[in-house]
Amino acid sequence: MSHHREPVGYTCPDIDNLIERLEELRNDNDQLRAWGAEEATRVDELEQELEAAQEQVSDLQSELEAANARITEMENAQ
Repeated sequence: MSHHREPVGYTCPDIDNLIERLEELRNDNDQLRAWGAEEATRVDELEQELEAAQEQVSDLQSELEAANARITEMENAQ
């Protein structure tokens, strides 16, 4: 009759595999964080572009309203 002295089998390969997988996850996490930072920067840039475009639209609307008011004045003066 054979008697095993250890409560479990040899675990070093399992530990090595786990460490390897954790390193892969760490690398994936780093890549994800870098991607997120790039995306956040792009969002900030797009928000600034949107604000500038909205200001331009507002300015053009004001110019259009002023031009329409002048046209109305000219039509009423005739």
